[in-house]
Parts: sequence; structure tokens; C-alpha cells
Amino acid sequence: MTRVIYEPAEYRMRVEGHAEATESGFDPVCAGASALAWTLVEAATNREDYGAHLYIDPDRAIIEVQCSPSRAAAADCRYLYQIILDGLTLIAEAHPDNLRIGGEYHGA
Repeated sequence: MTRVIYEPAEYRMRVEGHAEATESGFDPVCAGASALAWTLVEAATNREDYGAHLYIDPDRAIIEVQCSPSRAAAADCRYLYQIILDGLTLIAEAHPDNLRIGGEYHGA
């Protein structure tokens, strides 16, 4: 199960775990969630005014992005997170047994 935890007030999103949508081979749920998580990583780190901090643990399948945007960049940064969350939500709605949005944040 892949789990997504989004804390809008903290500008933090964590994507963790393996979707396990297939028993072997290509897993489209995991691929989609990973692509969106890496899109967030790239977009956030390409903007200096987002103040992005990353935590990535490939062994535990964790990608976490937390931003400290400047006041001028806050709305754009929040919009970026919302776009990524919208994509992840579409995947979760189609594959509720493999991807869940929500839960508590427990740190790295």
C-alpha cells in the first residue's frame, strides 16, 4: 500500500510504501505515484524561493518534500502541491486498495 500524507499548513507531502497493485512486473499504481512524487521534487527544488527540503529513503520507499516558501511564492507553492495531490487522488480513487490519501505524519 502506498500512502500519501499531505499537510498543507506545513507545505509538506510524504509518499511512502509500495502500491503492490500487481504480483510481479510493472506496477502502474506505483509508477504513477512515483512519477507525481518526483515531479513535486523537481518542481519544488527548481524554485529557490520555495525553500525545498527533501527526505528520500529508497530502501523504505519514502519521498518527502517540505517547503518554506517566501511570502511571494507561497500561493504558487501551494498550487503545485494541490496539482500533485489532485493527480494522486485520481489514482487513489481508481485503486483504493493500493493507494491511500491521508493519515498521520510520523517524521522521517
